[in-house]
Amino acid sequence: MEKKNNFEIMIIMFLLLFSFIMYGLYLVIEKYYEKYTYTLILDPLTILECKKWKCIDKTSNINEYNNKEYNVSIDGQDIGKYTLYYDNNLSKFYIFDNNNNSIKYEDSLYGYNGSNIKSYMVNSTDIGQDEMYDILGKNKLSVNINDISYSKKIIDDFDNDGKYEEIYTIMSSIESSNYFNYLIYNDEGKYSIIFKQENTDSLKVGSGIISNVMDIFNDGKKEFVYRLIYYDKLGECNIVYRLKGNKFVSVNECNLKNN
Repeated sequence: MEKKNNFEIMIIMFLLLFSFIMYGLYLVIEKYYEKYTYTLILDPLTILECKKWKCIDKTSNINEYNNKEYNVSIDGQDIGKYTLYYDNNLSKFYIFDNNNNSIKYEDSLYGYNGSNIKSYMVNSTDIGQDEMYDILGKNKLSVNINDISYSKKIIDDFDNDGKYEEIYTIMSSIESSNYFNYLIYNDEGKYSIIFKQENTDSLKVGSGIISNVMDIFNDGKKEFVYRLIYYDKLGECNIVYRLKGNKFVSVNECNLKNN
């Protein structure tokens, strides 16, 4: 009987020790992710709660985030802490300082808390015809170049290797019979398609622009926001992309917001 009791005590002690170790491990993991936890608010209205690259869309909970102070970036420049207010009726953001003065912005806006995000200007240039043929050929895209209505490239050191990479945005015109939207990454001649839509129905292909370039964790690697807009006011969304290896992958899904 005594041996049985000793065995039961050993089992209990082992379970207690195991529970203590697991709890300690949980606290270590939570502490690790604490510095990678942030809130990101984008225009058009998108609210992401993130732990490193695991992000949850909280846009439906706008009242919990509205009319509060955030670190704010407008048009590629960090401007400091301001109050962000979103008008649901007008589907529009307003920025206010401590004296309740409104701050104007032109093209892009985002607010954040919990991380020290660095903003960059989005400078795009046209893609030349010869370069376009090269891009389409190397990515095996069967596109009539005359159907392209929009083509831009952004040149930057996205992966912090001291060399420049390029991201191409290529879209069809509304008069095309086949609609397409491509987002392509060129890492020193190594191509990868980030985003691709092709359809004969124009309502199923959005038009997109890179609205923001940022460094979320100040590690030198740049992330960007792809703003996607669909025809006939079907809605628009933001997709955040980050580098994984030598390819860009999405952090969140496109949840269309109707304006």
